[in-house]
Amino acid sequence: MNKITKSILVPVVLLLTASFTWPVKSPVLTSSFGESRGTRFHDGIDLISNDMRIYAPQKGKMVYYWDHSIYPLDNEPGAGNYTILKHDEDITTIYMHLENGVKVAEFFEQGDVLGRVGNTGHSYGAHLHFSVFSVQGTYSHNPLSMFPHHEDVKAPDVHAFLFKIGDRYVTIRDKSEIRLTDHHPLLVHIVDSATGNERLGVAKLTAWANGTKVADHVFNEIVLKNNRSYIGDSLFDDVFDEKGYYKLANFKYKDGLNEFKIIAEDYAGNKTEKLFSFNASLDIM
Repeated sequence: MNKITKSILVPVVLLLTASFTWPVKSPVLTSSFGESRGTRFHDGIDLISNDMRIYAPQKGKMVYYWDHSIYPLDNEPGAGNYTILKHDEDITTIYMHLENGVKVAEFFEQGDVLGRVGNTGHSYGAHLHFSVFSVQGTYSHNPLSMFPHHEDVKAPDVHAFLFKIGDRYVTIRDKSEIRLTDHHPLLVHIVDSATGNERLGVAKLTAWANGTKVADHVFNEIVLKNNRSYIGDSLFDDVFDEKGYYKLANFKYKDGLNEFKIIAEDYAGNKTEKLFSFNASLDIM
């Protein structure tokens, strides 16, 4: 994305923020923006609700939909049944995994029913996947910045630090003595939740290794450049291990004491600071 497109989009998102409502009633967030999806960033949020209806969060024009009940002979896409609305300027919203029977209209007013939460496409349980994109599809924005306050008083939990050696994951205990034969990336297992039951990603991750900042990820936007997705200046493999652990790399360990500081923050601003260290004996050719 060029700088002009991005500079236009961000103010538009901020202008729309005050007018958006949640697309489901009493939402429960089950997956957050920018999480690992194995090989890619999660480009939206997942929601569940006891009220299975989905509502237009802001007035918009329907620009596309797909419904298996209308096209029964077509292969079902990974998104299942879905609807796309275009809002003012450069913003589209996408609603995925809907039940059969998507509502069809040229325009929807805020609060109009779009359809019902379903389990169609590549889905492992009834939920709504909701994404916010630029019209050109080169930019996705964290939807949580567009909605009214969502109650969340629990800070992220830094569970563990690990190395991946071959096909094996090894947990590293704080203040342990270890022998290193390579500068393996340090993996960090972090889980956030709003009520205590969810397993969500963080909104911001900052990390230091031996006093040098080695990670500074803010999960506000995903930008598509040259058919590759970036969080800030970082590709997926720079941020996540294949198992979904956060990755700290591009630094060298030293003989003796190695010290790390992690600050993990969720979208509500709850922070966890974790200090971690180990004594290393380097045996690296």
